[in-house]
Parts: sequence; C-alpha cells; structure tokens
Amino acid sequence: MFANSVYRLKQQGEAKYDQWRKRDLNKRQYLYIWVDGVYCKVRMDDKFYLLVVISVDDAARKDMLAVIDGYRELEISWPEVLSQLTSPSISIAHELAIGDGAFSFWNAVTHH
Repeated sequence: MFANSVYRLKQQGEAKYDQWRKRDLNKRQYLYIWVDGVYCKVRMDDKFYLLVVISVDDAARKDMLAVIDGYRELEISWPEVLSQLTSPSISIAHELAIGDGAFSFWNAVTHH
C-alpha cells in the first residue's frame, strides 16, 4: 500500500512539473537570467544535481524559468535547458546571462 501511494505521488508530481515546464512565458519580457548548478543531497550517499535558471522581467519580478536534473555542471548537461529558453514561448529582451566561474554554461551557449 505504501509503494502505491509513493508511485501515485510521484506520477502527480511529474505531471505538475511537466505542466509547469510547458507553461506560456510569452506574456512577460525577461531582461536578465542567472544560471547555476545546485547539488542536493537526497540520501546519505547520493547527490542530485539541478541546473537552475532564474530570470527578472521588465517589472523587476523574479521567475524560475527552468529546473532540470543534470549530471554535474558539465557542458553536456546544459543543452536541454537552453532548448527551453530558446522556445517561441519565451522572450528574453537582452542577451545578458549571469553565472559563476564554471565555464560549462558559457561553452554550451557558444555551441548552441
């Protein structure tokens, strides 16, 4: 019974995440984005890595544009994130991105 509940909650969470990920972002004009990779420790010996993109629009409102699991902060992990940011449903007015010194994002942007 516990396994069924966990499975059901996982399915509901995945459906909500997919709906959030596909939301229409075209109604806002984004000026800046910040990108970073974040480690989350989920178990004693297991780490989960998230690639995060946060933005600010023309009214100074913050919005999380993308959260995707990746394999560390490597160049090969960023293309899926970038494909979401270049979809027709998002408008980024200026090409300004802010990130830390890890060059993986910058290399991925150059090749995308």
